Amino acid sequence: LFAPFPQEMALDQQQFVIQPKGLIQHMCGPHRPGHFEGVCHVVMRLFSLTQPDEAWFGQKDFQQYRVLEAMVDELALPIRMHCVETVREADGLALSSRNRYLSPQERGSAVAMFKALDQLKQAIEAKEASALLQKRRNELHAQLSVAGFRLEYVDVYDVPTLTPVLEPHPGQPLVVAAAGWLGQTRLIDNLLIDTESI
Repeated sequence: LFAPFPQEMALDQQQFVIQPKGLIQHMCGPHRPGHFEGVCHVVMRLFSLTQPDEAWFGQKDFQQYRVLEAMVDELALPIRMHCVETVREADGLALSSRNRYLSPQERGSAVAMFKALDQLKQAIEAKEASALLQKRRNELHAQLSVAGFRLEYVDVYDVPTLTPVLEPHPGQPLVVAAAGWLGQTRLIDNLLIDTESI
């Protein structure tokens, strides 16, 4: 059984830092400075200590998965990475330990994030024009604000680079993603789009 103490995984004094670059320029990166550097440090220590052949990370924090996938690839770590599909409540809300901090009213509003992302996904799959997509983005932003969210972002991103996509192209792997605060709770969610099948 591998059960290290927290201080063994996150050192107080770090001499070396793994610095993600392009993959943290958008989405959660600007809102959480230093977060992904810390994630890379802890996970790299975990990989070094355990020497895994394979590793599984949840899709719900897709940016984290992509950063770690890129780290494994760039540093030539012999690890096969897997992205595990998000598990959801019956109404679509992504399961999260943070959900327990939502009040009953906030819990009812929280599903608006999933619904907004699903609408954006359907619009892309319906091949809506870029101008119409931008209008829909603005509408969804307004909808989430009305639902009580203090929104950080809701947008369409290119999977390899995690840069915003204004006009999707056939065969381009995409992710629609959002993050925002509901009361004192920060929620994130995303949906992957396989444009090969559109």
